[in-house]
Amino acid sequence: MKKVFILYCDEVYYKFYGTILKSIEVFEPEATTILHLINSTITGPNIVNQSIEYDSPDKKAAHIICHKIKYMLETMANIEGDLYVQLDIDMLLNRSLQIDGTYDIGGFVISPNKVAGGILMAQKTDMAYKFLNEYNERLINGFHYWDKDQPLLARLYNEYIPKGLVWKQVGRDYLDYANSAESFIWSAHKSEFGNKDKRLAGFKRRVERI
Repeated sequence: MKKVFILYCDEVYYKFYGTILKSIEVFEPEATTILHLINSTITGPNIVNQSIEYDSPDKKAAHIICHKIKYMLETMANIEGDLYVQLDIDMLLNRSLQIDGTYDIGGFVISPNKVAGGILMAQKTDMAYKFLNEYNERLINGFHYWDKDQPLLARLYNEYIPKGLVWKQVGRDYLDYANSAESFIWSAHKSEFGNKDKRLAGFKRRVERI
């Protein structure tokens, strides 16, 4: 199964790119990785430069989050693959992933009202495209605000499961803030485990050992 990893960030978070890319190359060597780099002049192989106009400087993160499914759909349209895996940039593969199989969409349902935003998987099915197009339409239009993606994703999950959506559920070991040795994906999301620079330093040490 040909995997395509989709990352997105601006120049502030670009510092995470080298470590996550290296981890993908080690644990998923047959995969392709595409980075959507926002409002930057940096170029390189498999980097797609994107542009966003922010309402105000304090809304940058919200605008970026609300554009991520647009980037996922663009990648699915332009890059050949069987399984598309969108991850936040401040993450790291710690093991080869076990996400093969036949399904429409995959992710981590935390509760009836919340689905994690850090990982989303899709295959090229009619149901997956319908789901992603509606998710993108709701995200990218209207007011952009922080954390809009997670409750909205939960609402769509609850709407689409009765319609026949085949969902691949992953667990906390695919979005592990504590960075346990046995987890598949490490995340730098939670500040109680250290600030971003401290987490990045830990990610770099992990990459040096693989």
